Amino acid sequence: MLFMLNACQNMVNTVMEAKFQMENGLEDFVLHEPPSDEAVEAFERGDNDSGPIADDLHIQMMSKTKGALAWNLAVAKILLADVRVKRDSNAWAGLPERSDKYFLRIIKDRLERARAAWRQAQPRLKADGTPETLWEVENRMIKQRDATGRSNRATTRRRAVSSKSSRFATGLNFFP
Repeated sequence: MLFMLNACQNMVNTVMEAKFQMENGLEDFVLHEPPSDEAVEAFERGDNDSGPIADDLHIQMMSKTKGALAWNLAVAKILLADVRVKRDSNAWAGLPERSDKYFLRIIKDRLERARAAWRQAQPRLKADGTPETLWEVENRMIKQRDATGRSNRATTRRRAVSSKSSRFATGLNFFP
């Protein structure tokens, strides 16, 4: 089951990398240009020829208003159509059939993580009321990434030690 989830996620990642011209995963969304407010408002009103363009996708990163959610759902559906095409290609022929709802959930999760990465990279106001410089934003993000890495390594180590000690405690010691 885990293999299938990873394979499906890999396929979605491949489609998103192609659609958004990404090479470094979520880090590339830091420089993503969201659609204009006017475009999102026109899409919400239902104006003709408004909405996301399949060849030039933009995710609404700023808010979770009704219009922004509808815009991002339309982006997700465009990505879902591309995932369906990719799934039917020979390269992914070994995957079992999964519902559109299943793939849409994976796509929405990826879009939400992209939004989080983008928001994290936006300049924040300092104590004196001035926005951070690009250098300060980069330093803040590096510190956060390092702290997360340290935490992940500690958790992994804790699990490994705990797993090893539980094998000994239950008498499943495979060493003489």
